[in-house]
Amino acid sequence: MRLRCSTYPIIPRVKQYGTERDKKFECIFKLSKYNLMNNTEPANEKESNLFHSTSFDGLKSIIRNGFYPSYAKEIFGGRAERILMVSFSCIPLTEIASQKDYGLYSIGMSMEWGIKNKCHPVLYTYENSDFENGAIDLIEISVAGATLPTMLDIKAKGLKIFANGFLKKMSDLADEKPTRELAQKLEEITNYVFSAANNLNLFSKKYRVKLQSGRDHIAFFDREWRYIPSTGLKGANQLLFKENAYNQADPDYKYWSEQKKPHGQSAPLTFKVEDIKFLVINNNKEAKEIVSLLKTEFDKDRVNQLLIDRQLSVISRQPNIYLKVILCILGWPYNLLVQKLKIRPL
Repeated sequence: MRLRCSTYPIIPRVKQYGTERDKKFECIFKLSKYNLMNNTEPANEKESNLFHSTSFDGLKSIIRNGFYPSYAKEIFGGRAERILMVSFSCIPLTEIASQKDYGLYSIGMSMEWGIKNKCHPVLYTYENSDFENGAIDLIEISVAGATLPTMLDIKAKGLKIFANGFLKKMSDLADEKPTRELAQKLEEITNYVFSAANNLNLFSKKYRVKLQSGRDHIAFFDREWRYIPSTGLKGANQLLFKENAYNQADPDYKYWSEQKKPHGQSAPLTFKVEDIKFLVINNNKEAKEIVSLLKTEFDKDRVNQLLIDRQLSVISRQPNIYLKVILCILGWPYNLLVQKLKIRPL
């Protein structure tokens, strides 16, 4: 049996309009919602999945190798930082048009796969919010607590410590001459606090950001989820600050800022073909290439069955040719009809 790839043209379902003419065109658009040659339609188009958008070459690389994490630039507490991650948007297929700024090609993974691999939704915040300030305080407290053994050594040599904030409180505590064992216990506890507080940083994001194009973007609507590896790359941490607390440049930050993405080719986030729910591409020719690649990288019969069962959909943004023919017969230009009904293409 010759299997055609399941494609989903650019026209989403539209609401019913008042006039008989509008109702007629609504019916046409519903018919065009899936490929009429296949009579197939994605089974879970309205369910949220984890979408990652990229280039066509990037999409093919993901199918072959998995997701490579990279150090992405973020701002937290007014400080520039880079976080090692793979970013996803938790959205239904019907909202995939909102991801074009990140790439015209998308892969949608199941939520179960994301949770199994410890992907997590980010916490959206803004500059100088109570949440951000509280997270920064936790980090500073934990860092200060870990310095108590060092401060005891400094004071034992008769040297003075000039500090402020939480470090000043640790200096005052060192003046009370606590035992070395107590200082080490406090250091262990505050290291745990630092690890927990650091996670607040790793999974935080400004709700409004500026894209590479320079355009302001409400990131909150992306509903971002992140996969963050348990370790960094080449001895670096998962989280890199542009400058440390002493305003000194971090060489790791500078190094990874200059490297071409993706960065983590030695530690990909992998998946099975069953974990893929959607592949969104630009045209039907690319759809055939992607299906062929799937059958090369995974079990061919399994890929065929997933496509037949509509558990995997390879979706094209290319308009359905049958819809264009119908509209041509009715005398309605395609572009004008899309504008009239205010349809947002994929």
